[in-house]
Amino acid sequence: MSYFKICIISPSLHTGGIERVLTMLANYFAAQGYRVKFIACLPGNHGYALDSSIEFAEPHKYNSFGDKILRYPRLLVFLRSEVKKFTPDTVMVFGDYFSPIAIMALTGLDYPIFASDRMSPIYPLPRHVKWLKKLFYPRVTGLIAQTPLAEHFYKKRYGSGINCSIIPNPMNLPPSIKKPKREYVTVVARMHTHKGIDIALDVWSQVKAKKGWKMVFAGGGVLLQKMKDYALTLGISDEVIFLGDVSNVYELLKESRIFLLSSKGEGFPNALCEAMAAGLPCICFEKLNNPMIITKDGFDGVLIPNDNKELMAQKLSELISDQGLRDRMAIQAEKIVERINIDRIAPQFLDFILPR
Repeated sequence: MSYFKICIISPSLHTGGIERVLTMLANYFAAQGYRVKFIACLPGNHGYALDSSIEFAEPHKYNSFGDKILRYPRLLVFLRSEVKKFTPDTVMVFGDYFSPIAIMALTGLDYPIFASDRMSPIYPLPRHVKWLKKLFYPRVTGLIAQTPLAEHFYKKRYGSGINCSIIPNPMNLPPSIKKPKREYVTVVARMHTHKGIDIALDVWSQVKAKKGWKMVFAGGGVLLQKMKDYALTLGISDEVIFLGDVSNVYELLKESRIFLLSSKGEGFPNALCEAMAAGLPCICFEKLNNPMIITKDGFDGVLIPNDNKELMAQKLSELISDQGLRDRMAIQAEKIVERINIDRIAPQFLDFILPR
């Protein structure tokens, strides 16, 4: 199998959900004997490690205003050149913003291209991104959907005959770590608008009987100070902790007792999966779930319908007050590892993207 060459195009090698999944897959493919090239569209800030056998390429840093103006034309040339040098048997590109750009860059080259959006299909994207996807996605060899909803959207928007496969995100087996528990309700998310940090703060402000519990936020970003100010406005600044970027999120999860996801849109919420694997009872809005994650409300997680913040606060209060409920739910939540571990999921990617 080692003669097959797989080219992966990622938005970056920065810390993020797409990058985490693609580096996991790249390292798995390399371990199976495939030749792999990993191309980042944005340079610098490497948050994940690639196997030493993987060829890596990224553009030069943009140091001036003129560089930024020419970023996308240069990126098109860069991607086309790097892929041609590798002569892959297949190309896989992830990301709502960079997938259509990569497909544009490779137009006219005879390589199979498999693309995948990672945001929820109902998340509002800029008009020009929607236009580029509608123009270029029908040209790909295949589209990878994370959920049945995404597959339905692909076929409705890009043609019912488009080649599509539903493959969830994989996860590595979590490390065995024992940490003393703290009364933490933890939120792991970048401080960006679509992550709903303000929603989590609103919910926490409605939980009355906190009994010394804290809501802990792990993640940096442009809205960090604004969210700190918002917590002050709500009068809960002494009941929340903003950690900024956290290097070992799993250690924090093992210290926590409950996980909350309040995003406004997720394609496949990696943080939720990791929290469940860490043995946490998790609570999220129904629209953010996938049947392969929380399989049943009240069994291995708590699902809140209709973005109901009041109900989320109520259910969170119940979890805080009932350790027995938390313990029973945690036992079931850990079983997510059996459903989406990388040894089970990565072969599904290979079956779809490799030549027959």
